[in-house]
Amino acid sequence: MLAAFSITRYRLSCKRVFMKQYLRTAIHRVLICGCMLFSHCFAYPHNITTTDNFESKTHWLLGEGWTSSSVTPSGLMLQSNGVNDCDAWCASDLGKSWMIFSKIVINKPSVSPSNKDRNTPGSVSLVLDSSRSKPIIIFRIIRMSAGVSSVEMDLASYKNQRAKRLVTSGWMPEAGDSYYLRIVKPLRAPFFLVEVYGEGSFSYFTQTPSFSSHVLSGIKRIGLQTHSIAATISDIHISPFPYESKSYVLMADEAIRDLVNHYWKGGPGTGHIIPTWNGWPSRHFFSQGGMWERGMMIFALDAYYRTARDPIVKSRIQSEWNWIKRVYTPSELTTAGNSVQPACDDSGWDALLYLTFYHYTRDPLALKYARELVQSSFNRWLDNDLGGGMWYDDHKQIKSLYQVGIILAALKIQSLTHDPSLFHTALSCYEWMESHLLRSDGLYCCDFGKDGPIGKERPNDIHQSASVTYLGGDMAMGVIQSLLYRITGKERYRRDALRTVHAITAHLTKKGILLNDRDAWTDGAFAGAWVSHVLSLDGIRRSDIDLILRTAKSIFLHDRTSDGYYGGSWNGPPDGFESAWSRNGSRPQQLTTSSDSVNILTAAALLDSHSADGGNRR
Repeated sequence: MLAAFSITRYRLSCKRVFMKQYLRTAIHRVLICGCMLFSHCFAYPHNITTTDNFESKTHWLLGEGWTSSSVTPSGLMLQSNGVNDCDAWCASDLGKSWMIFSKIVINKPSVSPSNKDRNTPGSVSLVLDSSRSKPIIIFRIIRMSAGVSSVEMDLASYKNQRAKRLVTSGWMPEAGDSYYLRIVKPLRAPFFLVEVYGEGSFSYFTQTPSFSSHVLSGIKRIGLQTHSIAATISDIHISPFPYESKSYVLMADEAIRDLVNHYWKGGPGTGHIIPTWNGWPSRHFFSQGGMWERGMMIFALDAYYRTARDPIVKSRIQSEWNWIKRVYTPSELTTAGNSVQPACDDSGWDALLYLTFYHYTRDPLALKYARELVQSSFNRWLDNDLGGGMWYDDHKQIKSLYQVGIILAALKIQSLTHDPSLFHTALSCYEWMESHLLRSDGLYCCDFGKDGPIGKERPNDIHQSASVTYLGGDMAMGVIQSLLYRITGKERYRRDALRTVHAITAHLTKKGILLNDRDAWTDGAFAGAWVSHVLSLDGIRRSDIDLILRTAKSIFLHDRTSDGYYGGSWNGPPDGFESAWSRNGSRPQQLTTSSDSVNILTAAALLDSHSADGGNRR
C-alpha cells in the first residue's frame, strides 16, 4: 500500500549550468568551507536571546551574529549578518511527527574586486539533533555568487553510523533571493518529505531514504546555521503533523503538488496560475485566461491549506490574487454577462473565488468585488418569468441549478457584512429552486425551461458524463441548506440538508463512489464546503462520510495519469477510450478537469484531519 500511495515522485529535471571545471572549483570551495558531509559543532551561543514564536510556542537561543525581530502575524523572523559562521537553536522538542516551514532570503555571496571567481558559495543549514553538540541530519541550501543553487541533505556520523549524502538536487537555475522550505516527518514514517521552491524556476521535492529507528529517536530539536552569507529566516512555523504516510492528507499533498507542477508559473510568493481557456493553456490567443477556471484550482488549494496549514499554499493563494488585480480591470471582475463571466455559473464561481482571496488577504477590494458581482448577477438575470429564479445567461432559455454559486456567495457575504439586502434576494432564488427543481428522490433537476424541468420524462437518465441532475449543484444545495440552518436556526433547513445528503448517497454513486455525472469541470467544486458544513451536521451517517473517502482513494489510485493529471472518471481510467469523460472531451490535461477531481481529494483530507469542525469551518 505504501507503494500505491507513494508520494515520492520527483518529476522536475535538474539543469546543469556550469562546465565541469567550474563545478570542480565550486565543490572544492564547498568542501573547504565545511558544507559537505563533515558534521560541525554549534558554538555555544554568546549573549543568549530567547524569542517566542507564538505560532508554535517555541523558544530560540541565538548565537553571535544572529538578531531577532518582533513576532509578526506571519511568524518569527531571525537574521544572520553573514560575517562569521552563525548559529541559532530552537529549545523546544519536535515530537515524533512534525512540519517545519520557513521562508529564507539569502543574499548572494559577495565577490571581492580582487577575486573574480563567481563560484563563491554560501549556505544556510537546518540541523536536526538531540542537542547543540552533535548534528544528526544536516539540510542545507547552497547559493553561488553566479546565481545557481543546490539543495542537500546529509546524515552525519552518529552512533557508529557513517556520514553519507542522503539527497541532492544538483545545481539548479536561479531561484531569486527567496526560498520556501518545508520539511515534513509523517507519523510513524521512517522518512522525511522535503520541498523547496524559489521565486524563479527553482523547484525541488523529494522523499528521503528511510532512517533507522535509533536515528529518528535521536532527533529532538532543530538548529540554524549560516556560512559565508547573510540571510533572513522568517515565517518560521514548527507544528505537529499527525498524519501517516498512507493518509488522505498526503494523497492530497501529492495532488496539490501535481497541480502546481503543471499549472503554476513562478514562485509561491510572486507567481500565478497559468492562463487557461476551456482548461487548456491560452498563451497565444487569450493572455488573461478564464477567471472561473483558476477558481477550481484555488478551491482545492484552500481546502488543503485548511487541512495541513501549509504556508507555501497560503502564499500561492495570496500571490494569485495580486496577479489577478494586475491583469484584469475592475469592470471585468465585477460585471455579470461580460466575456469574463458570461453566465451565472461563471459569476458564482468568481464571486466565491474573491471571497476565498478575502479570507487569506483581508483585502477589502476582494470583498467589494464579490459583492458587486453578486449584485450585478441579480440585476441581470433575476426576474419573475417561470415563477422567479435566475436565467442561466442572456439567452434566457433556461433557469438552472447553476445559480447555486451566486446564492452561496451571497450568504457568505451576509455573514461577513451583516447586510441583509443580498440575503433576501438569495433566499428567494433558493426557494424557487426548492419549488421548481426538487425531485421526488431528493435530488434536483439541473435545468428548467418553459415546459418545466428539462429531462422530466427520463428521470433515471443519470450517468457518468450525461445526467438530468448535477452532482455539484446537489452538493451546493446541501451547503446552502446547512448555512441557512446556522444563520436562521430553523430546523427545517437541517432536515433539508440531510435529505440532500441521503439522496446523493442513494442515487449519485457507482460501485460505492460518487458519480461524476454531469460536469467534470465543476462537479467537485463544493466538496470542501460539503465536508466543512454538511458532513458536520447532527444526523450525518458514517456511510455519508465514507463516500467521500472512498471516492478520493479511487481517484488517487485509478484516475491519475502517470505524469500527474487527474481524469473525470473517478473510478478510472483517467484517459483514453475507456474513460467516458475523456471520450466526451473533458481531458485530464485540462486545468478544470484535474482541479475538479483534486477537490475531492482535498475534501477527503479535511475529513482525515477532523478539520470539518471548529476553526476550519468557513
